[in-house]
Amino acid sequence: MKVIINADDIGYSKSITDGIIEGINYGCISSTSIMANMEYAEYAIKQLIKNNIKEIGLHVTLTIGKPLTNCPSLIDQNGNFLYNRKQIENPNLNAEEIYNEIMAQFNFVEKCGGGRLG
Repeated sequence: MKVIINADDIGYSKSITDGIIEGINYGCISSTSIMANMEYAEYAIKQLIKNNIKEIGLHVTLTIGKPLTNCPSLIDQNGNFLYNRKQIENPNLNAEEIYNEIMAQFNFVEKCGGGRLG
């Protein structure tokens, strides 16, 4: 049996990103998943490439931070994603906007070099 330890949230902040990179390099973390819409996402991808880390996934993010697309049904008046309950209870939720945001996050990772990682 192989145990996989995945560290979510790379790209959320510099300190989280650096900690995950260090954990992977020390061998106590097997893989990570990136939050493509967060402030340190590009930094995270650069660190993953620099450290030759190929075991990454996408942490689809629809409840924190700002979206990569125009998706008015998913955001508040400040342009941030609606958080959990507010989004679940939103009668105007648009499935096409959700799909487009997920694809934008996936494409961002590929564009920034993520396609070379895996």
